[in-house]
Amino acid sequence: MKDCHIAGASPAKDNIVLIVRKRPSPNAKGNIASPPYDFIFQRAISDLNNQLDSYPLTVIYCKSMQWIGYGYEMARQLLGDNFYAGEKTPQNARVLKKSIHSSLQKPEEDCSIRLIISSVALGIGADLTHVKRVIHAGPPTTMETYVQEIGRSGRAGTSAQAILYYNNTDLAVQQMRKEMKDYCQGDTCHRELINEYFGFKTINKPTECCSKCQPELGLEWDFDNLSI
Repeated sequence: MKDCHIAGASPAKDNIVLIVRKRPSPNAKGNIASPPYDFIFQRAISDLNNQLDSYPLTVIYCKSMQWIGYGYEMARQLLGDNFYAGEKTPQNARVLKKSIHSSLQKPEEDCSIRLIISSVALGIGADLTHVKRVIHAGPPTTMETYVQEIGRSGRAGTSAQAILYYNNTDLAVQQMRKEMKDYCQGDTCHRELINEYFGFKTINKPTECCSKCQPELGLEWDFDNLSI
């Protein structure tokens, strides 16, 4: 009988840069909820409008359909004729999701999709090989969910980004686990915190690790550097 060996891989993949940024509270501008999302969506959409085909495939995860729809309408307004690449036939939700999954399975050069604003359901049944950036408009409630979702980026081994926005209201919800609060607000290296939570030891850190180790990483996604 051959010896059995247990193989494991670090849950915080070395090719994913981990960036955490504070999101203004709903009361920060005029006591309404939309400005913080305006910041997130507008940055991503404006970059897409400028870069078009060279824009890295990006997924923005939102917790509610309200903000998915809000981002969709903003994209329609800001992108104009660049909103669609290819056939512009209206589709129902089921057909649209099937079309998205089909496009994502194609080689990177043949995939016309560049920006997806979605709920967690996006990754079910899809191999998101070419995703290079995952943005969370708000933090998931558990570390397991967070790692699963950022793990949908960088699967081809290329450099990727995981950008997480949070505010105090997000962290105050009853379901929010302590490890996610620590991840957002603590002083520990984001990579070390993820690995330790899952029982792994961080031996070597990549050159670009996280926004805790290197505060300059992802500064272009900081609210102080954005405008609406």
